[in-house]
Amino acid sequence: MGHAREVVTSTASLVVRPIAPSERERFDETLRAEHWLGAGLVGEVMRYVAIEDGEWCALVGFGSAALCVRSREELLSWSDSQRHRRLRYVTNNQRFCVLSERRRPNLASQVLSLTLRRLSGDFEARWGHPVVLVETFTDPALHLGTCYAASNFAKIGETAGYGRKAGRFVHHGGKKAYWLRSLRRDAFFLLTAELDHPLLFPRRTMSALDLNRLDLDSPAGLLARLEAVPDPRSRRGIRHRLAVILSIATLATLRGATSLVAIGEVAAELPEEALRRLSCRISPSRKVYVAPEESTIRRTLKAIDANAVDLVVNSWIAGESRPPDYIRGAARRARRNARARQARDARRGRRPRPRAGVAPRDRCRRQDAAGSEDRRRPCGASPLCDDPHRGSDHRPARRRPEDQ
Repeated sequence: MGHAREVVTSTASLVVRPIAPSERERFDETLRAEHWLGAGLVGEVMRYVAIEDGEWCALVGFGSAALCVRSREELLSWSDSQRHRRLRYVTNNQRFCVLSERRRPNLASQVLSLTLRRLSGDFEARWGHPVVLVETFTDPALHLGTCYAASNFAKIGETAGYGRKAGRFVHHGGKKAYWLRSLRRDAFFLLTAELDHPLLFPRRTMSALDLNRLDLDSPAGLLARLEAVPDPRSRRGIRHRLAVILSIATLATLRGATSLVAIGEVAAELPEEALRRLSCRISPSRKVYVAPEESTIRRTLKAIDANAVDLVVNSWIAGESRPPDYIRGAARRARRNARARQARDARRGRRPRPRAGVAPRDRCRRQDAAGSEDRRRPCGASPLCDDPHRGSDHRPARRRPEDQ
């Protein structure tokens, strides 16, 4: 492997990192000596070494996912075009070897956990895209797959006993157990969505909007709004509606296209599910949805009223804008921390903290209704507090302007 990151993942004395280029020969020789399948890794490969107390203790190798697995296709229920475009976001754990002289309990699951924690980031740095699913195969006659089960892999099913050889499927009769683990909670949605999710794009071209969640075909969606844009084209020879062409150009721009050529490339790559959602034209001969050609998009965009399109698209985007992910993540973390504080206070026997946004009078009345047995001297400091049983540690409330 020609790339090694400086950041390592470790716990106590166990460290997992990608191998350095100078370690490739040692990695392959060790796999050939220790693993019954040898050192062959194919596709987009990532090689990791686990080091404990300064010594190599395990080797992990990832490569491209299997082209077709019935259990996986039935689980994801994705179309052939989706599988062809998004199979790169699935990786296969092709080799996992714990060295015989370094074996100890729980080592295999610890190595897998540390490796999977950094796998997607390493893939993006090395191959230009992340991975969201990890698959692997085990031979039931040789291994039970205990370490995979302990690392939250799910056994999805068994293979049919076929393998690829010289580009053809050959039946060898040896059925393998198929295991799958997602690296994200929304991994299945990312792989089966109609439009490519922005999280699957490289960071340098990542779109800020999830195109799958945009309102495109409702009565107030993008298509309906673009119908109001005047069509400057002659009625004769029109094959694609103006709203369809403008919607494809808008989505391509949101996806990161910065030129007419790039918009045409995005249009050519749209899957049939997306073309159907955008109400594209059906080819009379092939009976499939087809996108407008780049030349059609170019001529149309040059002839339309740009100001009218800007008004429609900007008003639509304003209604589709959502808080950034980091804001939603901060809100989730705040709620999680609040629940953790409440649980910690309950274990220590402390009173529950008053909820923010509740007036002091309401707090006191709610505590009275709960039957508080606290009989310390009243605070008498706040005209808004009518609880005579509150202690001196009850902070006086600030007077509101209308009370002064």
